[in-house]
Amino acid sequence: MFKLDSAEGYFIHLMSCALNSTQPVEKPDNVSFEDVYKLSNKQLFTNATFVSIDKLKNKPPKELYEKWQAAYAFGLAQCANQLYELELLVDSFVSQGYDVMPLKGSIVRNYYPTPDMRTMTDIDLLVKANEREEVRKIMYSCGYEMFIPDDGQVDTFKKGNHNYIDLHYYLMAKNHHGQEHFQDTWDIAYETDRKGVYAFTYEDLYVYNVGHYAKHMFSSGTGMRCVVDAYIMWKNANEEQKVAIKEKLKQKELYTFNEQLVKVAGIWFDGDEDDGTTDDIQACFINTSTYGNEDSVDAIKLMTDTGENISKGEYYRKRIFPGAEYLYSRYNIKHRCPLVLPFLWLYRLFSVVFIGKKVAKEVTKTENVTQESIDKSRILYSKLGLLNNYDN
Repeated sequence: MFKLDSAEGYFIHLMSCALNSTQPVEKPDNVSFEDVYKLSNKQLFTNATFVSIDKLKNKPPKELYEKWQAAYAFGLAQCANQLYELELLVDSFVSQGYDVMPLKGSIVRNYYPTPDMRTMTDIDLLVKANEREEVRKIMYSCGYEMFIPDDGQVDTFKKGNHNYIDLHYYLMAKNHHGQEHFQDTWDIAYETDRKGVYAFTYEDLYVYNVGHYAKHMFSSGTGMRCVVDAYIMWKNANEEQKVAIKEKLKQKELYTFNEQLVKVAGIWFDGDEDDGTTDDIQACFINTSTYGNEDSVDAIKLMTDTGENISKGEYYRKRIFPGAEYLYSRYNIKHRCPLVLPFLWLYRLFSVVFIGKKVAKEVTKTENVTQESIDKSRILYSKLGLLNNYDN
């Protein structure tokens, strides 16, 4: 879809060369280095593209080259600092008797050609939910302060201007897409050769990463990082691991999503034939920032929660007054009892007063969404294998 003589195509080419340690071709005349830099920055891959840029005979103009180089240097320093903070926190937890498991980018980045290519804004650590008060104290003792309090799944801590830690108590919160498939965390994790430090097998790490990106698709969307992660990790897996991964993905209803990620990755980074069937998927990932586009993707997502062709008015009604299953889940009632429902509805009625601002925000964000955009989004999510198994 993206030709070499476009900013998107040349950006992807630079990424491919960085990931595969190959020599990039010189920039086509009608491509702007500035546009390529903007894409790199948008997707948080300035470090990866600089590796390729630095190999070119005809480099960007001096000012832009130095800007790119400075971003690369910052990425290197940030990576080193995050590795230090990760070790500091892990050591602090286990030395005081608390189990911990590093998650997501801090593990996945180790499979990239160099860790700094996979930049991260924060470090994700999983601890046990019944120990949250104790580990919070450890965070404070390590110089961190609470940045965003517990939302049911995670606390975000901050130290200085660039150190952010997401302390997870569960892999997925109850309202997250696919959360029912990721509730056996400590049962499937294994203790490494370091006491108190846990990890996933390669297969479970891969599957969780795919599940994490599927979750993002139902919040505000996600950029091309999901494709790059899939490319790096799928390429690193042996045939036996791939068979096991596919089986686990099927069990968690993520098989099609992964197949599409791997297909796009092959087109972008291995030169596989592009048959045109993934054009909308490619455009989605390239046009979406790493952490989503709140003003567009999220608004469309709000209209695709159920996959039904419902009116906006009906959608808002369901958001304000959801069904019984939502109420049972929302108020953590494990044993379904019809006699309890009237009280839940009453409580929900009163709580609407307090969620009114949130509902009003959703109305504002979705009022200009066209039916055409909604239909296109439904088609996209269906092709990704995400829409039909989603239940809000």
